[in-house]
Amino acid sequence: MLSSRLRLLAQWRKPLNRWARGRLWQIYDQSYDSLLGHAPLHRRWLEEMGLSSELDSLLSIGPGRGELELALCRDYGCNFGYAESHSRYCQAVEASFKEAGLGERIIERHRGYYQNFVPQQRYKLILSIHSWYSFGYDASLMRRTLNALAPGGSFILTITSEDDFFFLNALKQQGFSAEEFSRWATEQGFPHKLHQLRMSVSGSELVADGALTDNAKGAISFLKGKLWRKIPQPERQQIEQRFVQTTQHGDVERVYGLLHFHNTDQP
Repeated sequence: MLSSRLRLLAQWRKPLNRWARGRLWQIYDQSYDSLLGHAPLHRRWLEEMGLSSELDSLLSIGPGRGELELALCRDYGCNFGYAESHSRYCQAVEASFKEAGLGERIIERHRGYYQNFVPQQRYKLILSIHSWYSFGYDASLMRRTLNALAPGGSFILTITSEDDFFFLNALKQQGFSAEEFSRWATEQGFPHKLHQLRMSVSGSELVADGALTDNAKGAISFLKGKLWRKIPQPERQQIEQRFVQTTQHGDVERVYGLLHFHNTDQP
């Protein structure tokens, strides 16, 4: 079963890599806060799990604009490293940390693809929030990431859940979900715990006047790794019909799968 999933993912990753360098990042920015935003959810979860206590170092894989990372570094005084392939986000992270007087907290930076990055530091917390879609089932990359954990450290990896509204109505055929990745990680010998984070989204953010909003199309494009206009028309029609029917009942639920890998070595 997994081999067929891997083949499916391999086909999917090619358009994602092309898109990631294209203009869809502008659409992604527009839909990020309302449909893909996750900073408050993750911040609350980290605090509830006690992972923010004694946080002295943080590595973020694909931090985007880095709002969560900046807040953690500001509030807990931790050092920060990041790997980001898009120059506009590198610039945003550097500018926001400098403006907050935390520029010296950035101890490691990689401006390029994470696959080409070998961390020179070890970190108490590593975050990959909706960035692992580009890497898929890469055991060597997982080992390299886990090797960068300090003793007692945690690697938090967030992927869309099979219970998510977008997955159920637009992404099922992709075959890449938090649950699927969790099964693979277990088979590969990467022990972890799988949690869920939930976020309510107003139906009006997704559908207006019986049609998908630009925000909804942008979020779908991001998660599918393909421009909306590049999705076959029959599939677009099916997605739009599902969204229109479902949002008639009001709010919908985003569900993220959060995989928690822990370095059990003692500090």
